[in-house]
Amino acid sequence: MAKILYLLLAVMWFMAGAAAYAQQQPATMESGPVDEVRKYTGIIKNNSACEVAVPSLNSGATLTVPAHGFIEYIVWSSRFEIIAYRGGQPVYCQKINASPGQYPFMCKNYDFIAEIINVDPDPQCVPKKRIIKRTRIPREPKAEG
Repeated sequence: MAKILYLLLAVMWFMAGAAAYAQQQPATMESGPVDEVRKYTGIIKNNSACEVAVPSLNSGATLTVPAHGFIEYIVWSSRFEIIAYRGGQPVYCQKINASPGQYPFMCKNYDFIAEIINVDPDPQCVPKKRIIKRTRIPREPKAEG
C-alpha cells in the first residue's frame, strides 16, 4: 500500500512539473503574470544638415536617416538608446523611454520620438550658398541734343 501511495505522489509531482513547464513557470515558485512582448514604433527625426546612420536593434543592419528627414523605427524594448554615427564616429546619443501612443506625428500616434540635433556640420555635407550672377543690360547711348 505504501509503494502505491509513493508512486501516486511521484506521478502527481511529475504532472505538476510538466504543467508548470508548459506554462513556462517554475513549479516551486509562484510568480506574477508574464510580461507580454510589445512592439514599440517611433520616429527618428534628423534636424541636422548631414545624414546620419543608426544601427537597428532588431536586425543588426544600419539605417540611414537623411538630412532634415525622418524614419519610422521599431524596437521591442521600452528602454533603449539611439546612437547616431557619421563616418563611423558617434556624433549623437539619446536615451529613450517609450510610452505607448503618447506622441502624435503625421496623423498617427507613436510611442517615442527621437530628434537628432546639434550635430557639428561636416564641411563636405553642408550645402554651399548659391551665387546668383546677374547680367547687366546694356544701356542705349543717350542722344545728344
